Amino acid sequence: MMGKIVKEKLLKVMAFSLIVLLLGTALPVYANADANSPSTNYRIYLRVDEVDIFDKPNGKKIATVEQYVDDADGPADFNRFIVNSFVKDNYWAKVTVTKVDGKKITGYVRTKFIMPNLHALDYVIVNHTAGLTLKSQPNAKSKGIITIPYGTRVDINYDKELTEAWYYVTYVVKGKKYKGYLPSKYLQ
Repeated sequence: MMGKIVKEKLLKVMAFSLIVLLLGTALPVYANADANSPSTNYRIYLRVDEVDIFDKPNGKKIATVEQYVDDADGPADFNRFIVNSFVKDNYWAKVTVTKVDGKKITGYVRTKFIMPNLHALDYVIVNHTAGLTLKSQPNAKSKGIITIPYGTRVDINYDKELTEAWYYVTYVVKGKKYKGYLPSKYLQ
């Protein structure tokens, strides 16, 4: 059951999203079909209202940052989270947060608290520390095409049917596009 404050925040975010949609403007999008699939320096969002930021994985807490800041006179303003890198074998991401007030904080957050999209499912992040092998068919025994590193963002393709277990994606590296399937349980 959601509390009153959470419902109000959710309504503000939904209202802002509707305004953006109706005006025909968009929040910054960093996907470019011809550019390499990024593994660093891309925008992320929080799965929770706020997150603790640490000086190192499992280290000292240096800040708590909210996803967005309420504005009584209008829509909420979002703090901007950018991935700097993912920590191998550890499910932590190094991020830089530019807060609404302009202050920057760099530190580490648990990957379970971040997500690549706010309003749509256009791309996902590889969340398996060994990376994932792009498959030619939606099953584990099919031919491997290429290994995609941990923390890389890949575009979801809707020209083939998605299943609960597998997503059809595009991975771009050195200007070459690879299309295939990744297991959804290792994507976020």
